[in-house]
Amino acid sequence: MIRNPQSKDTSAEEPIPQARLDALLWKLDFLETIINELPNPVFAKNSDARFCFFNKAYESFFSVRREDLLNRTVLELDYLSPEERWQYQKEDEEAIRSGGEVHYETSYQTDRGLCSSLYWAKGFVTTGFEQKGLVGVIVDISSLKRLEQELANRVKELEEVRQELRQLSLTDELTTLPNRRLFEMRLQEEVLIANRHNVTISLFMVDIDYFKNINDRFGHDAGDAILCDLAKILNRTCRESDTVARFGGDEFIGLLPLVCLHDARTLAERICKTVKDSCVQPDGRPLTVSIGIAEFQCGESGEQFKKRVDAALYRAKKNGRDQVSE
Repeated sequence: MIRNPQSKDTSAEEPIPQARLDALLWKLDFLETIINELPNPVFAKNSDARFCFFNKAYESFFSVRREDLLNRTVLELDYLSPEERWQYQKEDEEAIRSGGEVHYETSYQTDRGLCSSLYWAKGFVTTGFEQKGLVGVIVDISSLKRLEQELANRVKELEEVRQELRQLSLTDELTTLPNRRLFEMRLQEEVLIANRHNVTISLFMVDIDYFKNINDRFGHDAGDAILCDLAKILNRTCRESDTVARFGGDEFIGLLPLVCLHDARTLAERICKTVKDSCVQPDGRPLTVSIGIAEFQCGESGEQFKKRVDAALYRAKKNGRDQVSE
């Protein structure tokens, strides 16, 4: 019988030469050693989604032994929750079927605690025997996450410091009222609104009567205490929408959005009475203040507005103090 030279006789295959077998074993050992030396957990599964390989890093990461897991599916892994097992099994089967790729960030409960990780897996088909399978790798990013959290905490701390510094730069240290800088910013905003929409705003400026004499006679500590008492009265008397600031020395200024001159006078007179009734000098005499008021005139600048209220304050002091002038 003449054999077809193209046919294979499966009953009497020639043995693989020892040299070729040694070369294949060397190559297999070399590749396995390379994968075992990788710091990240690496695993592989066959077409039935059963483990057929994983490296030493995988054993260390999950505290498992390869001989206990080989030829098992993810559904049999005790170190994963039931929900995780079904999720991974479904993902594995779909990736093996389609040759697709799966990747996401997740967390694993390990002997070292909760580890944040990046998970990547991909289905494949071998070129020689067309065997389907899946290869995956897990990257522990716990240290990166801790660094990220530390960085976020530091950024938050820096932002809080920045806000505190900004607050300090806009706040009078003694009275904790807004300072002149913040007042000027608010005034410019309100003047812009008033000119654009033709709405009314008013200013009042307060000066403590004979404050220099109080400082000279009773000392700066007594003067500072009086400044703080006046600041508290102004804060209690004005609305939250108003801006009351220490303008400098013993002068305070108030910005009153949507307040006409008549209402500004009513407020100023209430301030005068409250100060006189509740504040006393160290020698027991009542404290008094002089107040100038002004209503915004459409078209004028913030600087012009301030000059008019300053002039009104000057008139109040010139006319005998302890009064309101416009």
